[in-house]
Amino acid sequence: SNNNYVYNKKDPVFLEIHNQKIASASTCSRLDNTFNYSDESNLRKIIKEIEKYNIKYSNTKEIIIDLDTTNDPCSENLEWAAYIPHYWLNWYSPLFAFNGLNWDLISWILKPWKYHCSTFSYSFTKNIINFYKENWVKNIILRWDSAFPNDNMLWLCELEKVHYYFKLKWNNSLVKMVDWKWIRWRSVFIELKYQANNWSNERRVICCIDWKARETEESKKARKKNPKKKKVKQMWLFPVYSFVVTNNIKLTSEEVLSMYNWRATIEKSIEEAKNGFKSDNLSN
Repeated sequence: SNNNYVYNKKDPVFLEIHNQKIASASTCSRLDNTFNYSDESNLRKIIKEIEKYNIKYSNTKEIIIDLDTTNDPCSENLEWAAYIPHYWLNWYSPLFAFNGLNWDLISWILKPWKYHCSTFSYSFTKNIINFYKENWVKNIILRWDSAFPNDNMLWLCELEKVHYYFKLKWNNSLVKMVDWKWIRWRSVFIELKYQANNWSNERRVICCIDWKARETEESKKARKKNPKKKKVKQMWLFPVYSFVVTNNIKLTSEEVLSMYNWRATIEKSIEEAKNGFKSDNLSN
């Protein structure tokens, strides 16, 4: 029997249109055996045509592209799947691109879990940017997390005049540059120029220093020594550093942080793709 039968017989689209269970095990098996790369290419063309229609009739002049990867387990040793000993399963690592304004799916690519998140992201992003450039979308914004940035991606955005916002992992060098500027119990925004080891030149970096409560080390040690004895946790406020890199010089520091923080909506898009459209069950 086919694995997808359990999911497709309850598909909300099938139930809405036909008001009955339309998918059978034999139907799903035939679909899996006949679905090939040309069919996937046609599906991409359909999504592009829909996006062209939306751009034309909504007079779209601005687009926000959010990139992110997610985990995708599969039951068998299929093509492009990688075995992860920690989970005892074969996994994919699909890369999604969503429209940050309306949560529409723009494009996707399926890649093995063993590859880094930024693998294939350059060509993947370049094709998306070219698509919107060809359809006269003037203002293109790109957002991604700290797993994606590399010099090639940054140069691509700068050459194509695309505004990017991405989170930078903090390190000792960055903290030393802003550590003396924090003010106790208050959020502080700091702007600086920074060049990472794998960058060819300096970029604009916005730092936000917030305060969050954490348990002190002395309190942790005391509770470990006497786990049966109830003790109140001793909490203290510690500075938390957030770094966002951008090439947009017009926005203020607060606006840059706000623009990046709205990227959190991509998690809802991925959740909808998994729960609503079963993209986490790629058995074909």
